[in-house]
Amino acid sequence: MTPVTVAADGDSYSTTLTGLPSNTTMHGFRDPGGDSRQLPINGVLAGAPLAAKLGVHVGDILTVTMAFGAPQQQRLDGFVDEPLGTARYATDTTARALGGLGPNGYLLRFDSDVDRNALRTNIAELPCVIAYTDTHALESQVDKFLGLLWIFIAVMLVLGATLAFTVIYVTMTVNLAERTTELATLRAAGISVRRLTAAPAIENLTATLLAVPFGLAAGIATAWAFLRSFTSDMFDIDLVIGAISALLAVAAVVAAAAMSQLPAGRLVQRIDVARVVRERAR
Repeated sequence: MTPVTVAADGDSYSTTLTGLPSNTTMHGFRDPGGDSRQLPINGVLAGAPLAAKLGVHVGDILTVTMAFGAPQQQRLDGFVDEPLGTARYATDTTARALGGLGPNGYLLRFDSDVDRNALRTNIAELPCVIAYTDTHALESQVDKFLGLLWIFIAVMLVLGATLAFTVIYVTMTVNLAERTTELATLRAAGISVRRLTAAPAIENLTATLLAVPFGLAAGIATAWAFLRSFTSDMFDIDLVIGAISALLAVAAVVAAAAMSQLPAGRLVQRIDVARVVRERAR
């Protein structure tokens, strides 16, 4: 493993190059499309964000400068999708041929029932061991860092739900208030309160259902843009929305619209028919 600087068309990016056996099973590689792939016999693999950083494509020739090594040309054989960092990978033969300096490393696979802390202590005490990284510990640390993000998301959900209910409630209330004269006239004509309450409710719920697809599309687009704002060459955050999430969002909006109809019955009952008719007669 060695630090490298990758350059193309006048732009450069500093990262690391890891050389692995061509048939390794200790590190998997997934392309941006989600398919698995192997290390190329010749050439290198690079993290997908490198494409935007340097404006390069698969098959381009990169100038690779190793730590304390001379610049060399290497073919970009493909991109890999990884959640953290924008590293580069090649076979150990290719990495050694590029020269430069870098420490050797070992990838270890443990049984599920081992004491990982004890193994960490024993391995770290071995001669010439410079650093030790436990993927489980790394995952736990990342989860802790994401704790603040989960709190932020929870607050956004609460505020969003409150705002959505408030907007729908106010809209429905104003709609009924503007139709006071119409409702009073219908009551004076003998229409029952139940029918007067049901008619606006059906209209409002129908309008809500018709608007749901547009709102859902706008919400997904906003969520995608929001998550992409966190994405960089170090973190790659993709938006994944399942059918259950979309259905829950639709159900929440419809439920809020339905709850906002509850004051309609009281509003219709409180209408002073005589006063409204007199005002209309004037």
